Amino acid sequence: MDHEYSSDVGPRSTHDRSDKPKQAARVNTAPTDDTPLTVAIACGGTGGHFYPGLTIARELRRRGGQAVLFIAGKHIDDQVAIARADDIAAVPAKAVRIPAQRLRLPLFAFQFAFCIHTNRSMMRRRHIDTVLGMGSFASAPIVLAGESLRLPTFVHEGNAVLGRANRLLSRRARATLTSFPHVHRASGAACIRVTGMPIREAIVDAGNTTVTAARRSSICRDLQLDPDQPILLVFGGSQGAQFINTVMREMMSDHAADLPRFQFIHITGQSENTTLSELYQSHGVRHVVLQNDPKIEALYMVADFVICRSGASTLFELAHMGKPALFIPYPAATDNHQVRNAEYLVSHNAAYLVEERDCTPAGLQEIILRWLEHPEAARNVGRAAKALALPNATGAIVDILVDAVRKGV
Repeated sequence: MDHEYSSDVGPRSTHDRSDKPKQAARVNTAPTDDTPLTVAIACGGTGGHFYPGLTIARELRRRGGQAVLFIAGKHIDDQVAIARADDIAAVPAKAVRIPAQRLRLPLFAFQFAFCIHTNRSMMRRRHIDTVLGMGSFASAPIVLAGESLRLPTFVHEGNAVLGRANRLLSRRARATLTSFPHVHRASGAACIRVTGMPIREAIVDAGNTTVTAARRSSICRDLQLDPDQPILLVFGGSQGAQFINTVMREMMSDHAADLPRFQFIHITGQSENTTLSELYQSHGVRHVVLQNDPKIEALYMVADFVICRSGASTLFELAHMGKPALFIPYPAATDNHQVRNAEYLVSHNAAYLVEERDCTPAGLQEIILRWLEHPEAARNVGRAAKALALPNATGAIVDILVDAVRKGV
């Protein structure tokens, strides 16, 4: 089934849903313009599902509404604590994975039904007006609980391939909100609206800020880097990337002499970084090695080139910052979605892509030297990426949620 994809301000879908029966009475009376809107946001699991949901919650609060994060999957305790520290309501939610063995399916069905019932009860107590699922198995029973209460339900797909949970939910949701203009495996979705990927306000602001020579010098001084020399930022996403760390280490061991002018900011995602730092130092390469950095926007501002994975949040952050990037997709990503994500930018000459199986220390060194020799070509890649960014994604999503409740659209 082909869809006419639309932006958040354009036509909503090729489908006309006017033949559907009207919704029965919801948990709440529809809020008036003066009544705060309460949205349940189903998120959790990886940072790629949690942090966009948290960003949407902050925007709702800024507009006078409120969100309740229903957090399931991995890292529940940590993510609930992060949300509550920001004065965002968050509750541990019930979810269950589909079992690998068929013999366990009857038990799964019972557990899944119980999850829906439990989440439904929490929604009643918290007077939820509408539900947004951010993807992953953790969101499924939460979104379905909202549907059972006849609330407007939406799902957001961050990647360029519709995830397995969202393939089910998108058939039933009022709309599927997507980060990419085209999403693979979305033929069953009832309605698709392109909004973009919510990214943190600090990164939105950084991408809208001109990095003056004085600002670059200030950030580099804090990092003990030279503002007049090119800076390569290397990282692997919220959990780091062992392969990227390894291939960088091997490249430095074998080819450091060919990279005398480069400075490196390397975020490893691991606590033990002494050996890597000593390797950079032994080759006389100026560097910063970090386990992580919660204020990565400052690093984005001074980075001239980036090597990283191609998760959707990372991709849209770099696009908004206008940074040329070499993406090395995580090969075990479900449905190879990181490759699909990167291919979108590559098809617009807005990024470079090397799959892990083809990435060697010598090949990586060749790409870096090419960047160094042709910096303007790399900057053009960054400009092309910025032209594809959708930095107003958070506001577009909140607009849709508000209109669904207040205007019934």
